[in-house]
Amino acid sequence: MRHRRAALSGVASWLLLFGLLAFATPAWACSCARIDPAQGLADFPAAFVGTFIAKESSNDLQAVYTFEVEQWVKGDLGPTVEVRAPSQGSACGYEFAPGQRMASFLRVEDGIPTGGLCQTMDPDVLLRATEPMTFNGVGPPHLLVAGPFTTSAHLVLDADGGLLVPLGETPDGNAAGYFDYPRAFRPCPGGRLIVEEWAWRLDVRDLTTLEVVSTVDLHGFSDHIGLADVECRTEDASSILLLGDEWTGDRSVARVYEAVPAPTPLFEVPFAIGDLGPTVLVLQDQDELGADVWLIADDETGPLLLHRIDRGDANHAGIVAASEIPTGGTVAVLDIRYPSGAGTPRSNLTLYDTTGAELRHRTFEAEMGSLEWLDGGRLLLHHYTDTYGARISILDGATLESVAEVEEWRGSRTVADGDLLYGVWEGHLDRVDLNTGVVEQLTVFSSPVYGPLAVLPVGSSAPTPDTEPVPSTTLTVPPATTAPVTTTPVAAGDAGADSSPLPWIFLGLLLLLGAGATGSLIARRRQERRL
Repeated sequence: MRHRRAALSGVASWLLLFGLLAFATPAWACSCARIDPAQGLADFPAAFVGTFIAKESSNDLQAVYTFEVEQWVKGDLGPTVEVRAPSQGSACGYEFAPGQRMASFLRVEDGIPTGGLCQTMDPDVLLRATEPMTFNGVGPPHLLVAGPFTTSAHLVLDADGGLLVPLGETPDGNAAGYFDYPRAFRPCPGGRLIVEEWAWRLDVRDLTTLEVVSTVDLHGFSDHIGLADVECRTEDASSILLLGDEWTGDRSVARVYEAVPAPTPLFEVPFAIGDLGPTVLVLQDQDELGADVWLIADDETGPLLLHRIDRGDANHAGIVAASEIPTGGTVAVLDIRYPSGAGTPRSNLTLYDTTGAELRHRTFEAEMGSLEWLDGGRLLLHHYTDTYGARISILDGATLESVAEVEEWRGSRTVADGDLLYGVWEGHLDRVDLNTGVVEQLTVFSSPVYGPLAVLPVGSSAPTPDTEPVPSTTLTVPPATTAPVTTTPVAAGDAGADSSPLPWIFLGLLLLLGAGATGSLIARRRQERRL
């Protein structure tokens, strides 16, 4: 009889756990993929901006959310809309306070709108994605951003008004889009002309008129040569360098070409991926284990090997970056070494002169990113962080010591104009003043930006800070107060899909097994005491 009671006690604990799990609210956090507004408008049949009114739960899994519609951005389901979605925020249901303004993409299944937290975004960003960009600049062009924008291939930030101006059309007169936009561009010396690398041509654009003044046809050439970068070497764009890679049958080679009047090879080296500067060529092996930095100032004698990371290095070598000082004569080179086992990545920063002599060196026990010269005396260096962003250090070029730092700078591509840094982060353009620590969001793009960014030397009249520079040598800049493109939690799943219940089931089974074992153990101990 005692054995039977013990067994029943163990079974009871299992049944109790089943009951608790059946009525428990899942405690699994919702995470979502960021939605590009332009892509969302293409993928979802309906989208609206509105205000949350009420929620009615039919059960623990589903609820009906009622919204008052301010504007239908796509589709039209009436002045109010009832949307089915998971009832809990942890299951990616909507989480809005009554009266809160919001925006959401919707799916419509059998006439019933469905949505959820992963289909929401900032309402102003969604509305902006539907608005055509207009020419509203008044000053000389100052900052150029290239990318696959909805209505243009370029945006120009003018120095006077701080406003964005669309530029660029395809040869057939249609607005440039996702498949034909400037992959790279470089201002020519003097800043009046820029060279743009498109899929099958190079355009030379006069920034005083915003007109294309000459074109190099790349049809036939770019069909079998992968274009990697472009560099303008003269004020009149009479010398333009192209970097391309080509598969020769057994290996990839990188070739540097003179593009004017037609692409003519200058030299080749056996690396496939690279970046090109006026006198610096950075090339990386396909498997990212080896890299070279070359000086190419002398076209007649060919390139001079400046810095090499061998594939046989004891540590795995990361991507190399190099930047030439604007005044010339010094090249900064950054390489990253990853330990073969556990350990901290090590980054090496080395300065060379144009003869190849090493000037200065510093090692950082951290993983660094890109680098660039801000001016003739300061270097900008990115630190990768765990927050999907980067911290920036400003280094004294003479000592390589840090003189200022910007915390949580989210510019994946950053350019500098004196003490003003401009950065593009997916769907918006930000600016930070190193003197005041003030971070501004200048504009929100209608889609993520993948193209390059450059400050133009012509007509530069960036606003002067009203406050005195911070006297300390280290400046910590707080994160931007302006909200990013979306406030949607970022997901490990499919955007727009309901959160899968599988993690909850798996977690429940683990708890079930553990609690069941505990119940059996308690029953056995009671049995032993009674015996």
